[in-house]
Amino acid sequence: MFTTPRTALAQRLLTARARDGADSFELAERAVALAAEVLTTLAPARVASGRPGRDADRRRVVDAARAALAADLGLGLEQLGRAVGCSPHHLSRIFRASTGEGLARYRNRLRVTLALERLTEGETRLAVLAQELGFADQAHLTRVVGRTAGLPPGRLRVLLGPVGSVPSSA
Repeated sequence: MFTTPRTALAQRLLTARARDGADSFELAERAVALAAEVLTTLAPARVASGRPGRDADRRRVVDAARAALAADLGLGLEQLGRAVGCSPHHLSRIFRASTGEGLARYRNRLRVTLALERLTEGETRLAVLAQELGFADQAHLTRVVGRTAGLPPGRLRVLLGPVGSVPSSA
């Protein structure tokens, strides 16, 4: 089958992110997008036939996905799709079209917000925080928080922690 440069790039990005240790949710979202790209090339009318036809239907699915993720950050993409009554492919596409960001990025924003709350409350154990928020490990937490919030969690712990925990030179 002929593939477009866009499809070839999506496949290579999926492989690179897997090699770099991306979490399973992001990898699932990328794999679904890649499969959709291939299927759209092969049978565009069949892929388009499952789309919710009305904006209200799309908003309902997106709102339900947001609520489900807020309730359980541990949901995988397939579980999330089942929870909102939509295939992972359609959920990913509708969510991105409605919000401008993918589900994995949205989920990471939720996890970083919770990490900031916990650091503000005085959490000092970054490995425990990483595990409880669903990160693969402390290094994964550090990468995602640093990329999203602009500072690593160790530095944020000092800046946001309870009064008295911040060194006088800070």
